[in-house]
Amino acid sequence: MAILFDLEDNKIYDVYAKVIIGTNGTCDIILKGNKEILKTVSGRHAEIFTENEIYYLEDLDSKNRTKLTRYGKDFSMTEELDSYRPVELHSGNDILLGKYKMKFIEH
Repeated sequence: MAILFDLEDNKIYDVYAKVIIGTNGTCDIILKGNKEILKTVSGRHAEIFTENEIYYLEDLDSKNRTKLTRYGKDFSMTEELDSYRPVELHSGNDILLGKYKMKFIEH
């Protein structure tokens, strides 16, 4: 099981086998909050899904891109995702949807 902690709106969302994140009312996680920040989030911005008990993040061809920040003992690394090319998620990773910040936590 995993959760997304919404750093903009201070909410916690459960992450199931597959969730679509964005501003569109049909998304599984519909982002709300600061209107200026929300302008940088696409209707269907990104997807998190599991495969063989591993979580992945995929950009859904969003206008303002999805970025993932990974942390290690002595480093942090931020990468901009290519559309439709999933990357593996790890607990503690920060996700940036346009300018909208979230944290992925696996428990």
